[in-house]
Amino acid sequence: MLQKSSIIINEELWEQANWIGTAFASSEDEIPAIALVFETKTPAIEIFQQWQADFGKIDVDEKLRISIIEGEIPELADGYTIHITPNLDKFLKQSENEVQIDITNKHQRLVVSENSTGLTDFKTSFAKFKQYHILPAFYIDESIQPIFDFALLKTVINFRNVADISENDIDAAIFK
Repeated sequence: MLQKSSIIINEELWEQANWIGTAFASSEDEIPAIALVFETKTPAIEIFQQWQADFGKIDVDEKLRISIIEGEIPELADGYTIHITPNLDKFLKQSENEVQIDITNKHQRLVVSENSTGLTDFKTSFAKFKQYHILPAFYIDESIQPIFDFALLKTVINFRNVADISENDIDAAIFK
């Protein structure tokens, strides 16, 4: 029997929300956060509401896979890439039936200034707390406004380098 999994990345909602940036929040006494900054609030909130409905406020099974990939990619500006995909290994291990998985992914290349410490600070904070939040945010009056009600708590993140990604790697999608 063929069982179709839920769609982790709803392409229509992502297009409507328009992911325009990413921000990091970290401090010495709080769990760090990755804020996906969107242009349109309602569909962005719907993305996170669907994730909370599918996984709960804590992605215990780590079904949502997040990678931060550093290193130079030819023809792209210096920076790093955030890559969001379903965690195929988790879906396959948990299913006793044949599964069809929608492997739609989202990624964004982020250009950073020389003096930016956001990613470095996030990595340090993640190493301390061993968990992080991913949540939606929006630009309001030229500042980033996170929406904490829709945060998803996670314990796994993939810090990778472009040089370590082979042709058949799930993160190779960032090259396309």
